[in-house]
Amino acid sequence: MKTKNIIIIGVVTIVVLGIVIYVLVRKGKPVSSVLFIGDSNTAADFSYADQLKQRYPKLTIKKIAENGAKTDWMFNQLNTELQNNKYDVVSILGGSNDIYGAGRNDIAKRSLDAMYNLAHARGSKVLAVTPPNKNFYVNKTDQKQALLADLVGWIKNNKNTDYVVDFHGITNNKSFFNSSDGYLHPQASAHSVLAGQTAQKLKV
Repeated sequence: MKTKNIIIIGVVTIVVLGIVIYVLVRKGKPVSSVLFIGDSNTAADFSYADQLKQRYPKLTIKKIAENGAKTDWMFNQLNTELQNNKYDVVSILGGSNDIYGAGRNDIAKRSLDAMYNLAHARGSKVLAVTPPNKNFYVNKTDQKQALLADLVGWIKNNKNTDYVVDFHGITNNKSFFNSSDGYLHPQASAHSVLAGQTAQKLKV
């Protein structure tokens, strides 16, 4: 009886250790591929995605982004891309055009949440990036600023993401913008900070 109990205890111990080791290995698995989905901020050739690609040439990076893109377009692109390709992380930066183009943020929330769910369903972790600051934009309005602040808070508190980087907070600095476009788009220096914080979050 004692021998049988010892064998059972031994088997259980081995199983438990195996599970613990598996979890630790999975948790410590380095990020090797990232898909960046976005609007003009990601489409820029100096974007955080491009800067990360330069800094980490061994990291597999793809970006899908378009000037003026809203989050419903981003969802459709993500859905198509993940049908045949897998990534360790999907980084999503969008929502500004929903607010400044349509004057609302409810569709952005639904589309972003749908993207978070889709990425998780396809085995990817989600990096959510808040839209950039519009405090210095010459055509800002109180209504759209309120919608943007609400969306930023929603993203930062969303439990459906794995990582969050606050680009809105980073860009609360006029020196990161240019008067040529009315202080609308953050420039390369802002994306450099964003790239650095993204690398820290992902531990690449």
